[in-house]
Amino acid sequence: MLTIEEKHIKRAILGKYSLYLQSLLTHNYQQPCKNGLASEF
Repeated sequence: MLTIEEKHIKRAILGKYSLYLQSLLTHNYQQPCKNGLASEF
């Protein structure tokens, strides 16, 4: 069993990772938008 803290950490990492993947996808499909999410990571 995971503790509550470990669950939060895991969720935070997964959330950041999925945001990163999302920003990569949108960055690839929308080249004109170069100051989008991808620049934050």
